[in-house]
Amino acid sequence: MNPVPSLTDEIFAAFLKCKYKAYLKLRGVIGERSEYEQLQTRLAAEYRIAARNNLLRVRGQAAVVLDPPSLRDAIRSNVSAHP
Repeated sequence: MNPVPSLTDEIFAAFLKCKYKAYLKLRGVIGERSEYEQLQTRLAAEYRIAARNNLLRVRGQAAVVLDPPSLRDAIRSNVSAHP
């Protein structure tokens, strides 16, 4: 019996663009990534880094939970929303 594949952000984003692409990703079919898709991936990663750095600069380290094991743990950490 094959394990049930998990729904990832990447598969969900693919589903919003093309149901067939999401189906292929869910099945583990690996295709060739276009230059545009590579650019989108790189820009998204750069944006996440810039947003994180800006949040740390504006709010400070004490107001930001970095890499919590889960959303529940992040919420329970009781970091105030306003310094």
